[in-house]
Amino acid sequence: MRALSASTAFFVAVILALAGCSKEDSALHDFKNSSAGQEVSKCVGANGSINWKIFKPTSFSNPDVRVINADLEKGGNTFQLQWIYNLNTKISEVSFLGKPGEKSTNRAFSVSDFGFFCLSSSKGPRPIEKVIEKVPVVAFRDCSDCPEMVVIPAGSFEMGGTGSDEQPVHRVTLRSFSMGKTEVTQGQWRAIMGSNPSRFSTCGDTCPVERVSWEDAKEFVSSLNAKTGKTYRLPSEAEWEYACRAGGRQEYCGSDSADNVGWYSGRSTHPVAGKKANAWGLHDMSGNVFEWTEDCYNGNYSSAPTDGSAWTAGDCSLRVVRGGSWVSDPQNLRSASRGSHSTAFRLGIIGFRVARTD
Repeated sequence: MRALSASTAFFVAVILALAGCSKEDSALHDFKNSSAGQEVSKCVGANGSINWKIFKPTSFSNPDVRVINADLEKGGNTFQLQWIYNLNTKISEVSFLGKPGEKSTNRAFSVSDFGFFCLSSSKGPRPIEKVIEKVPVVAFRDCSDCPEMVVIPAGSFEMGGTGSDEQPVHRVTLRSFSMGKTEVTQGQWRAIMGSNPSRFSTCGDTCPVERVSWEDAKEFVSSLNAKTGKTYRLPSEAEWEYACRAGGRQEYCGSDSADNVGWYSGRSTHPVAGKKANAWGLHDMSGNVFEWTEDCYNGNYSSAPTDGSAWTAGDCSLRVVRGGSWVSDPQNLRSASRGSHSTAFRLGIIGFRVARTD
C-alpha cells in the first residue's frame, strides 16, 4: 500500500480528529455489502465542520463500485476528498481534490484505510446522523429507438475552471434529472427523424450524429417528446458539467487522462461508448463530438444561475457547446472547457445528447 502524501495525511488526520474513528460500523457494513437496487447508507456529519457521505453511483458500468465523497470545511476553505472502492477487488482509489478548481492527486489504498469515513452515532464529538437513500434505477429507455438514459442524482458541485470564460468558479445545486448515456447516434436520429445528416455517415448507426445545428437538435427533442410523451430536452450547461464531473474533480470527464475517456486529435468520429465511462456511467462526455446545451453564451459566469437551470440571458444567437471533439486538442476536452456557435451552425464536429426531466 502506498503512503499518503503529506497534504492528504494532514486532512485525513483532521477528519479523524473532527469525527472520531471507527474501522467498521453498521453504516460501513451496509456500504460494503449493498448491491444494485438496494438501499445504502448515506451518512452526514452533524458538527458543521465536516460533511461527508457514502453512496453508490446511480450508474456505473461495474456494479461492484462504491464511492465516498467528503467535503471538509476549515479556515473558511472547502477541501474535497473522494474514495472509489471496488467490492470485488477490495482495492480503492482516493483523490485528494483540494480546493474547488484544483487538480486532483490520486493514491491507492485498501478498504481499511477509509473505514473511518462512516461512523456509528455513538462515536465522535457530536452525533452523526444516518439516513437511508434509495439508489435509483441505473439506466432506462422509453422506446427501443430512444437514447438510453441514466438517472443523475441531486447534488451540488463547484462549476468552472481556470479559463477566463470558466470563472468565477461557483457552487451549483441541482435536482435529479436523467442524461443520455451516450451522444445521440446516427441510428437514433434516423429512427426519429427519417434521415441522416452526418458527414461521417459511413461510420455507422452506433456513431454519433453530427453536422446538426442547435435548431436541428431542438427539432429532434420535439419529435422524441411527441413519440414518447416524455419531457426530453437539451441539458443545461450546468447539468452537462455536473454529469461530466460525476461527483469528482478530474481534468476530463471521468479521468485525468484524455486517452482513457475521449477520442481527439483524429480524423473522424468513432462509435459511441468505445472509451471508459465516467463514475456515473456516461460515455464520450470528453471528445468524439462537441455537444449542444440549452444555454445562451456568456463570456464568464458572473450572475450565472446556481440552481442548474439553463442561462437564457446573454447572447442567445450563440449557444454553448461542451466536451470537445474528434479533431480537438486535449485542452478542449477538459471538464470545464466551453465553446459556442450560432444556433444554425452545422459542422461534422458537433452533435448532442439529450436530458430528461424526471
